[in-house]
Amino acid sequence: MLWKSMIDDMLAAKYTQKRIADEIGCCQAAISEMVRKPERQPRWDRGEKLRKLHSEVMALQATSIAENIANLQSQLIKIVPAVDFHDAAADAT
Repeated sequence: MLWKSMIDDMLAAKYTQKRIADEIGCCQAAISEMVRKPERQPRWDRGEKLRKLHSEVMALQATSIAENIANLQSQLIKIVPAVDFHDAAADAT
């Protein structure tokens, strides 16, 4: 398991090592060690909690991205008038 990769994903999602540690019930130093020594394996229960938290964080991030795309699309529709590209192509010939 790529524990460091999971932690890096969550750090990119604006979680801190302290927050990750609090969420899975360990100290920040344990999270730091997983990052610094990726060859070491965490205790089973800690690894399961980390895997679950990672899934939750990534799902929230995906939802947030989808909502941002939908908002941008609605804003773009308001800004850019509807264009019928088929008619524009016919006019060019």
